[in-house]
Amino acid sequence: MATLLKRKKGQAAPLFVQTMCWIMLLRCSIVRYRTNLTLRYSLDTLQEKIDDTLSSMVTTIATSPTVRESVEAGVCDPLLVEYLDDLVEAMQDLDVITIADRNSTRIYHINKELIGLQFVGGDEAPALEGTSYFSDATGTMGYQHRFFHPVRDDQGTVIGFVMASTTHTRMDELRNHIAATYGKLLLLLIGCMLLVS
Repeated sequence: MATLLKRKKGQAAPLFVQTMCWIMLLRCSIVRYRTNLTLRYSLDTLQEKIDDTLSSMVTTIATSPTVRESVEAGVCDPLLVEYLDDLVEAMQDLDVITIADRNSTRIYHINKELIGLQFVGGDEAPALEGTSYFSDATGTMGYQHRFFHPVRDDQGTVIGFVMASTTHTRMDELRNHIAATYGKLLLLLIGCMLLVS
């Protein structure tokens, strides 16, 4: 067999070797293509998960009677503060929750030094008009992907808003982690294919 694979200087590799190389190249290309497809799907799924988490959490918080009462009083209930602090700490894809009154004055923020100060970002106006929506803006903790929901009193009048966000830095970290995992998987699969062949 070794004599079959030997070739003279300047002579092309045997057809069998050339065919095997092309087959391996084709197989590696297919594996890479499929890995890229699943990577794209995973990154899209990550974005959907973040959006779902932000919107469902903010909607639940904003419609809570305790939040409504806190906004009306202009100060957060201590149990609500503890709950929100624990929530931000426990959630991997959540960095900020803000509760503000109709004047955009914060009554809750994860950074307690910011309570009583104006909301930063300039993207809260639609929430004060009664709209729930996503926004990307720069706040006190950097560039963020945000979801807003209005807080309403018993008569349905908007009295404030709740905003939760994930910083783009955190989103990039999560995306890079997924991409690195897929890169390692791709190398492992190609290595296994080379060993088997």
